[in-house]
Amino acid sequence: MAKRHKIIIVGPVGSGKTAAVRAVTDNHSLVTDVKVSDVANLRKGMTTVAMDFGVVPISEDEVVHVYGAPGQERFDFMWDILSIGVGGVILLLDNNRNYPHRDLKAFISAFEKQIAATRLIVGVTRTDLKDDPPLEAYARWLGELGINAEVACIDPRMKDDVLYLLHRLLEAETGHTKKPLLREYLPITAGASQERECLDIVYDDMEELQFDETVLEAAANLKGVTGVSLTNDLGELVHSSIDDEFLNGFIAFLHGLSPTFEEKAGMGKIRRMTFKSPQEESLTVFMGSGRALGLRSERSLSVPLLGEQVEGLMQWIKH
Repeated sequence: MAKRHKIIIVGPVGSGKTAAVRAVTDNHSLVTDVKVSDVANLRKGMTTVAMDFGVVPISEDEVVHVYGAPGQERFDFMWDILSIGVGGVILLLDNNRNYPHRDLKAFISAFEKQIAATRLIVGVTRTDLKDDPPLEAYARWLGELGINAEVACIDPRMKDDVLYLLHRLLEAETGHTKKPLLREYLPITAGASQERECLDIVYDDMEELQFDETVLEAAANLKGVTGVSLTNDLGELVHSSIDDEFLNGFIAFLHGLSPTFEEKAGMGKIRRMTFKSPQEESLTVFMGSGRALGLRSERSLSVPLLGEQVEGLMQWIKH
């Protein structure tokens, strides 16, 4: 009986996971693509919602079962399922996205246990469209995270490139982490009941996002968003489609308050604050580099989903 290896390919939307599985299996693969219905349509028309799967013979007595994981965080339940029994992780990163460092840290964090127990190799795609950051930057970032892994520039559409990753991964030493990378969340609630008002704060130490009027316009078109505002580092309103002066002032207040939370909590930079109430709408403030983006949204809209869509906008939108 042939020896079987299980490899999972992970990475953000549009990094080339489905293309890689198709290439290495000569298009004899199972895919679960559906039409994109959110901000990912800025980059691609279809996205994976469950998995891509293919079988790759690498020698007379060895085969690799390759699984491509969905890139959107809302499908992260599939990450755990696909990781059962995995022998290695291929992380594909799109060099043409605005914040590839954020992508690397997010996926290293999400797959920390699998990387520590098995192996990791990083494939950087679309360097033909954008050659900065260089591969050396990815290697340095991995080193800062305590990760021992090779970094290679590849075209996921090319079978030989993907085979290179598979062979190198199977030859690699076990990866490791020197420190925990899991995101930490600090909920602050005004009461036990969900009907009470509450403020949720999410921290991380990733590079800060750059908010401007282009992002504001794009965010205003997100489904479920009913109002947007932009505040500068002085707490001054740059632009707002929210007609409630109190809410505009409150957004500026939260922006000004964030350094105090950061200092007192000692948990890194605040990424977002969400204010929920028993009313029909919620208020979320995303902290950027000197500016804050405030979004009023329908309460039925999931805050993590809203955060994911804003992250998606920031990765792909051209300023």
